[in-house]
Amino acid sequence: MRRYFLLLALVASGCPDEKSGSATDSTAAMTGSTTGVTGTTGVTSTTGSTGEPTTTSGTTAVLPDGSCRIPADCDGIGQCAPAGAVQCGGATGCVLDGVECTDDPACGGTPQSPMICVSDPCCSLSLCQPGCLTDMDCGPAQQCGAEARCVAASCDPQTPCPADYSCADNTCTPTPCKTDAMCGAYCVFGQCSAALGSCVEPAP
Repeated sequence: MRRYFLLLALVASGCPDEKSGSATDSTAAMTGSTTGVTGTTGVTSTTGSTGEPTTTSGTTAVLPDGSCRIPADCDGIGQCAPAGAVQCGGATGCVLDGVECTDDPACGGTPQSPMICVSDPCCSLSLCQPGCLTDMDCGPAQQCGAEARCVAASCDPQTPCPADYSCADNTCTPTPCKTDAMCGAYCVFGQCSAALGSCVEPAP
């Protein structure tokens, strides 16, 4: 009889605990489920489809520090000045350096070295300045006029304007735009430009 009970005890000790095994399996299943949820959780992006933040001018290019396309780009920094814009200020308030004049003949130029009387953009003086000889002496979409002054280049269907300029009334003018994509380089103040504007502090 004792051998019979001992045999029953040994058989019972070798059987798995169904409740314990069920609890273990459930825990593993819950752990796996939790891990799966964690692995699929992502961060919602707030940037545009190109991966870069949009700017106030509606383009996707990030502006370098101190650069601008529109006045709002310089809020809290200064004023947005287009590339090449003359900044007035300083001790005299003038930007040109030359002999004061009233007209071109007063500057005494020659056909080979023309001199013209130019009004200073920042003060009420006119000063003698070198005039142009060829179109190469002038800026983009400009030509050297008969009076040795740079003027807007003329255009027609046979003589188109350079990139970023449009022909209006037979004269080359900057192409109107809304975004950089409409230009070869940048859209600044609603016109195509080869360079961005700069945020500058107002002149004292």
